[in-house]
Amino acid sequence: MWFTLTPKRILNYFAINISYLLSRLTGSLILWGKPYSLSIESAGTCQLSCPECPLGNKTNYSRVLMPEALFNKIIDECKTHVMVLSLYFQGEAFLNPQIFAFIKTARKSKIYTIASSNANFKTENWAKQLLDSGLNELIISLDGTNQKTYGTYRQGGDYSLVIKNLQALSELKKSKRYHTKIKIQFLVMQHNEHEIFKMKNLAKSLGFPLLLKSIQLQNPKTDTHLLPQKDAYRRYKKTASDFAIKNKLKNHCKRLFRNPVITSNGDVRPCCFDKAGKYSMGNITQTSFGIIWKSHKYKAFRTKVFSERKKVDICTNCTEGTRNIYV
Repeated sequence: MWFTLTPKRILNYFAINISYLLSRLTGSLILWGKPYSLSIESAGTCQLSCPECPLGNKTNYSRVLMPEALFNKIIDECKTHVMVLSLYFQGEAFLNPQIFAFIKTARKSKIYTIASSNANFKTENWAKQLLDSGLNELIISLDGTNQKTYGTYRQGGDYSLVIKNLQALSELKKSKRYHTKIKIQFLVMQHNEHEIFKMKNLAKSLGFPLLLKSIQLQNPKTDTHLLPQKDAYRRYKKTASDFAIKNKLKNHCKRLFRNPVITSNGDVRPCCFDKAGKYSMGNITQTSFGIIWKSHKYKAFRTKVFSERKKVDICTNCTEGTRNIYV
């Protein structure tokens, strides 16, 4: 990631991290600099119906594709301080036909780009287009070693199609022409935890590292059927009456300083755990990111998290401060 470093970005990196540390130590909110990491939702839609996803379970959600003009506006305003750009949030990023142009635009501004995908694409040259775009890092979700297990959660997904695209990426990578880092992500759940060993062998055969990720539940009290049997694979602990996040929820949060989210329609959210947009801080189509970042509304939210985090509902299901996201 050395290519992302510029004098302004380096100064901003230290400024934002020092302000976070001072805020945590003193208990008084201090904000210097702007976030060095940003998540942009390229597409607010998806072709699958995963039950724990707001898009998949048909929760009211903005199902729009981010226009190229809006993406360019965000990059123009944020390129002096952003070093890392995640091109996804709730939707499937590659459903936006402009996604490859987005990646190239970000790369021209020397920003490290990351994308996540379900890889359910029948386009013959999808893998080559992706690698030709210059994407730095790709995470592909694959939660099973056969259609039955995979389709239990990735409803509407085609296991054989994902494997086909992974094989195409693997073959192209052998040429040493492409430098995109590719990882396979496996959400560990009760119905697939018995396949972890087999999944490790599959990932190894493709030549990609495997990430075992604990699943986030929209409602830990009622969605317990998805929780794996092995406690080490859970991000939740059993309480007297239900399940709760394995997090002490101390009054601080790095994400509030380092990684906001901008949705496909331009809403600025404090972090990726605000899936329903309850804490939207403003819309970048109506004003600049800088004004939103320094706004009274944003300051009030940060102050709330740094004083009464347990009373902020999205924080009660947040892993910030835990070490069991990847297991």
